Amino acid sequence: QSGSLIRLLDYVVGKEGFEKIIRKYFEQYSYKSANTEDFITTVESVIPDKNMRDFLETWLLQNRYPIISIEEDIDKNTYILRQESASNFKDTDNMSRFGYKWTIPIIYTTSVSRAPTMVWFRKDDNFITIPKGNETFIKLNYNYMGIYYTNYTPTLWQNLVDNVEMMNELEQVQLALEAEKLFEADVIDCGITLKLISKVSSEPNQYGVSPLSILFTLRNNLAFDQRAISLLRRFYFSIRVKSKMMRREEEKLRNSVKKIKREAPSLTRTLPRVPMRVQ
Repeated sequence: QSGSLIRLLDYVVGKEGFEKIIRKYFEQYSYKSANTEDFITTVESVIPDKNMRDFLETWLLQNRYPIISIEEDIDKNTYILRQESASNFKDTDNMSRFGYKWTIPIIYTTSVSRAPTMVWFRKDDNFITIPKGNETFIKLNYNYMGIYYTNYTPTLWQNLVDNVEMMNELEQVQLALEAEKLFEADVIDCGITLKLISKVSSEPNQYGVSPLSILFTLRNNLAFDQRAISLLRRFYFSIRVKSKMMRREEEKLRNSVKKIKREAPSLTRTLPRVPMRVQ
């Protein structure tokens, strides 16, 4: 969690602000012992115009993480976001002085604005709203910056499934893994997860993750249901066949491009020269 928080802090304060924080922290504590309070105080001194303590304490002094739920308010043309602790022991939320609520920078993109937008969800807010435009989808947790899972309504999940090709590779992998974790927590059904797997490339990527690996988790969770296991097995092989066909088509396209590039010089040499007319 600490590594993810440092990455998120870098995004929130910017490269220059982050470098100042690290420089000042090491200058002050290079030959001393330091604790969490020392780090928060250093961040506050470098970034005084933002409530960084409120942000950092809720993450550094609590051992859970939140689930952000998002729904549409059609009448007010907004999205409504709420947070809750990702725990099966909600009756123990009062064991934290923050009540297991977090101050969260919500970084999101839409089909209309692919550049990320950030809004703050403070720990004392019951909910926050985001303006809704004419976008076909909205996706929270840009590039896996946030330390939370997002639960969308069935309609918003379907919008993401229908437009997953518009997202970069990391966002696609993140969505599939997020759906897997929410299914494991019994928050969503496996249909959403399977739809995402069928739309996302099944090949291992630069992040070392294949969405098809999620099927093994589903298999283990559904081990008692032989019919479900049979369906998952058929689904797995159908996706693999689809993936192989796509690879063949991509290979044919690459070979065609290479052939055109090789033949291009000889073609230009054989073209007749057109005499220029002098006016």
